[in-house]
Amino acid sequence: MGNYDYTVTELVKGYPSRAMRMAVLQPLCSREFKDYDVPAMLETVRKQWRARLLNLNKLGWKAVEDDTDLSYASNCPPFSVKTVNTGRTCNRRICPFCWARQVVSSTYDRLLEVLLLPDGGLNPELMVIVTKRRVYREYETPWAELISKMQKRRRTEM
Repeated sequence: MGNYDYTVTELVKGYPSRAMRMAVLQPLCSREFKDYDVPAMLETVRKQWRARLLNLNKLGWKAVEDDTDLSYASNCPPFSVKTVNTGRTCNRRICPFCWARQVVSSTYDRLLEVLLLPDGGLNPELMVIVTKRRVYREYETPWAELISKMQKRRRTEM
């Protein structure tokens, strides 16, 4: 199996897809995120990923020591875009494409659960927390505990 090239035809719309693109592409490509630049940024990440996989293969990483596993991992399809051709995901959290699909997406979903009220409006308590966190970096709150309490409260209200 050789290397696939994925031709991006369209960006998937919506905030979850945008969160995935911003969480992965911006840090790995070291430049500001723009929608029109997504295909080039995905290709940059793909090249970086393939180079890292080859290095890991040479170092004896068991997950890619087999040529078939290496091929699947290096041809993992991009996330949150529509492409001409399709492929099978490698399902490795170390893969930037699968990390976006698995980790970023599930984190976004968990945050959305507490951010939105049952009527679809924004939760004012969380908006205050986000605002304070952004403005006052020294403001220390156990975020995991607070979000957990808000999730429990929301479940009892439903």
